[in-house]
Amino acid sequence: MNVEINLLREKPKAHPIFRILIYILIATVLASGAFMYVKYSSVSSEIEMLETKIKSAEAERIALEAKITDMQSGSFIDEYVQDVNKIEAFHFSSVGILNDFVKLLPERGYFIDYTFSENGIVDIYVKFDTLPEMSMYTDGLSSLSFVTNVSLDDIEIKEVSNNENEVLPRFYVQYSITLDLETVKAVQAEQEGGE
Repeated sequence: MNVEINLLREKPKAHPIFRILIYILIATVLASGAFMYVKYSSVSSEIEMLETKIKSAEAERIALEAKITDMQSGSFIDEYVQDVNKIEAFHFSSVGILNDFVKLLPERGYFIDYTFSENGIVDIYVKFDTLPEMSMYTDGLSSLSFVTNVSLDDIEIKEVSNNENEVLPRFYVQYSITLDLETVKAVQAEQEGGE
């Protein structure tokens, strides 16, 4: 029989508290590393966003400086004067034109809406009781000396009941009228001279 005698001392066992502290330390290092990475990512994206804003602000500043330079050089003033002269060349009274349009309306015809555009086109929206009234009005518009073209853009029929509970049709018409601006100015000058 062999008897073994171990003269070496037993290794002292590590206390579980030391092991727990090491795990806590490792977890803290990993958590702070993750936090620093997230913080770094958000700060770098914010820096990129701010750099983009700075670049766009710089481009806007350059554009405004160029605009100010153009204004100071006189080209802006020349453009402005040309625009004013163009407007004055085609200046006319819309009241006279509308009066001519209204005079042609039948007794129960009504303007609902009208718009003037700078290129000499007038859009009007008119209500009629009957189709013959609409036809006579269209013919009357075409016969005006300053009208070059009359087009019917839309015809809408709505039924309306009167006091006797009869259902009557009403015709809503969208016209697009092209004016000869030179003739309009000449007619208005003639009318002003005659008054």
